[in-house]
Amino acid sequence: KIKKKYILLIGLGDWNISQLDIVKSMNFISIVINKNKNSKSLKKSDIPIICDSRNHKRIFKILKKKKLHNKIKYVYTGSEFVSCVAYLAKKLKIKWHPVKSAIACENKNIQKKQLIDARILTPKYYKLSNFKDFAFNKLKTKKIIFKPSDGHASKGVKIIKKQKNCLSAFKFAKSFSKAGKVIVEEYIDGTLHDINGLVINNKFYRLGITDKSTCKPPHAVITKIISPSTLSMLEQEKLYKKFIKACKILKLSHGPVKGDYLRDKNGKFYLMEVSARFHGPLSTLYALPISLNLTPFVELLRYLSRKKIRTHKIKKIVKKKTVI
Repeated sequence: KIKKKYILLIGLGDWNISQLDIVKSMNFISIVINKNKNSKSLKKSDIPIICDSRNHKRIFKILKKKKLHNKIKYVYTGSEFVSCVAYLAKKLKIKWHPVKSAIACENKNIQKKQLIDARILTPKYYKLSNFKDFAFNKLKTKKIIFKPSDGHASKGVKIIKKQKNCLSAFKFAKSFSKAGKVIVEEYIDGTLHDINGLVINNKFYRLGITDKSTCKPPHAVITKIISPSTLSMLEQEKLYKKFIKACKILKLSHGPVKGDYLRDKNGKFYLMEVSARFHGPLSTLYALPISLNLTPFVELLRYLSRKKIRTHKIKKIVKKKTVI
């Protein structure tokens, strides 16, 4: 008799609904947590649970009541709920990234302090709780970025000139922060690159690099994803090495990881942020599978199924690109 394998998916949104097909095809049983009772992912799951994806205590209580807590093989999120996953994994005795590392992934201020202390190149910044503490000349760049200290996916981000609309940009960013805090960051011109990986017992597996473009300021909404990356083979190797170092600094030791990088006009790579998850569905469920025949989520399930993890083999720049 084949033992059933359960996977707990925290905050699985409808954009990621195809992951349920992958879960089923690899003989896993899906438990989906979502507070939206009308979620298509919730309805399609094997075991739907309506609950706030940040409330790890309530989620565990429900799992225990349903007698599922001893059956779950892995806890996963493709969104901003990484600290919840870390708490649940610890409670369920499932190996995952440390709770402190997950918290650093959600809190940009904590993360940036650790990166700067380790001399990893990242844009200069300062945190802001009240606008009265805003300093025009603290950052030297002509443009600056306001972003929520605990935000994700460009939500609440505004790029402006220092002398214009600073108060409205601050209020906008703060409205997206649960902590009510804002990061003010220098704006650097350059190209944007997303990197994915899977860390297993501190060993890093390469799972693809994509390029992206955003709309014109003041917002930073993603408008295009290109795969394979237009970076040279040497630059991609360099980027992987930098990212592996950053993961070690943040003590991300077991699970999915993703990084957002900016390459300036001089070829320097700035680390914008790191998180304990894969990048969003446009790149990891569409662009990478089409262009590289590589799906990060599939490789995670292959590991859980004790199969060999397939990784990104960097090749020469090809003319044909997948553009989403």
